[in-house]
Amino acid sequence: MDKILTILTSVYKPNFFEDFVNDTISQTIFEDCKWEIFEVGVDEPSYKKTLPDNVRYRSAKKRTSVYEEWNRLAKESKTPYLANYNCDDRSNKIHLETLVNYLEIDYDSSMAYCPNLETNKENETFESNSAGNSGFPCYAFDAEKYWLNNSAHARPVWRKTLHDKYGYFNTDYKICADYDFWLKCIQGGEKFAKAVQNPLYLYYRNPEGVSSKKDSLQDALKEIDKIRKSYTLIR
Repeated sequence: MDKILTILTSVYKPNFFEDFVNDTISQTIFEDCKWEIFEVGVDEPSYKKTLPDNVRYRSAKKRTSVYEEWNRLAKESKTPYLANYNCDDRSNKIHLETLVNYLEIDYDSSMAYCPNLETNKENETFESNSAGNSGFPCYAFDAEKYWLNNSAHARPVWRKTLHDKYGYFNTDYKICADYDFWLKCIQGGEKFAKAVQNPLYLYYRNPEGVSSKKDSLQDALKEIDKIRKSYTLIR
């Protein structure tokens, strides 16, 4: 059976790698997915256990950016849908199935996203966490609102055809290249969709994460400002 979705994962010095793997392979449509894991900055892979046949796990000594690896893995993919999964976060078991099913019905939308919960404690699960009602703002799709807020946040599902039309993630950006790419797509006339009202994944605000550590905040704000100025026509 042909796979329907490729999960893109780039990791560097991952914590709780095994828990992340177990959480991801518990997705209800995992057998219909191809999972590409690329670990950077290591002499040998840090995960030693046997993985399912639909997982390809590779490593390299050189450290490259997450967007470089997403681009490379996306170019290699043969599936109609793509998703990114970072090692810090966890998902409801129906997360990917819900977003894929939405896009299978809504032909006008090229990316589906959902609300999330946000925690400051590492390795919590979607089912058991300390997030309460805390989460990154997630609005129904609107071009102007998207210019102000990257509602897709950490774990959307998108059609691979977006890359055929608009290229890949701009690796000049180290923190917000996905936000830049979504705005490029919107400026090209693409529509996205908030597929559900309820949160379907748990985002860990890692104090040492590339996009969330304190030392990166000013860099992120500079990138966001530059990106917004590049896409003022969609306002």
